[in-house]
Amino acid sequence: MNCGPVAFDVVQRKGQQVEGFSANAWRQIQEYIAEVKVRRSKDLEAAIADLLFERRVPLADVERHHPMTPFDILPGLPPYGPSALPFPENGRGSFSEGLVVKFFPSNTDAWVGNFQRGLTGPDIVLEHPDQRHMIVIAGGVGYIIDPETAKQTHQLSGFIKHVIPAPELGAVVLGDDLQFESLRAEGLWWQSGRISWDGFRNIAVSGTILTGESYSAVDQEWSPFVLDLTSGVSTGGSYSADMKR
Repeated sequence: MNCGPVAFDVVQRKGQQVEGFSANAWRQIQEYIAEVKVRRSKDLEAAIADLLFERRVPLADVERHHPMTPFDILPGLPPYGPSALPFPENGRGSFSEGLVVKFFPSNTDAWVGNFQRGLTGPDIVLEHPDQRHMIVIAGGVGYIIDPETAKQTHQLSGFIKHVIPAPELGAVVLGDDLQFESLRAEGLWWQSGRISWDGFRNIAVSGTILTGESYSAVDQEWSPFVLDLTSGVSTGGSYSADMKR
């Protein structure tokens, strides 16, 4: 039955049987209202699920990814107590403030690290896939840290812009303006090779597939690409298309 928008609004507003409606028509109207409420509820649930997915996919803005070792990102260098340990460990930039992180390891005292930032990129701290080390991204510069020993075990790229945890694969995917690579517990898993001339946008993940757009310096346009997160093999993208011309 289609009781029309006017009648529907009247019935909802009054909340009681409206004069001029038969008992049968009133019952059908009430059933219609219930059906609409259920449909709206399902639409709302779907919208919320979509929103949560959209919030989850661009993970470069997420500061924490359920780390094994608790940590705090501090607003600056501590004014008292032990000095912050400089990273990189060669001391470069040790007298300037970078991303300041305090770690709370389970077997040793808490300590503070001062991680020098790159020129661009996110500030992120997350757990390494090996569940022992931590990955610190400071302005796009990547550090792998052992929080128990307060030592740096490896330095990653200095131009990281995309950070995509993939716990179902036991991996973390990192990307700069040109390509992506994936880390697992044992270290580097794969490298995609160059996909873009200079930048990515609209990055999204569905299952084990990453999609997005890469920039073409030739056409000055964006080209879609698809990346398999289990192998690093990509299709599409601006770089390979332009090189084939």
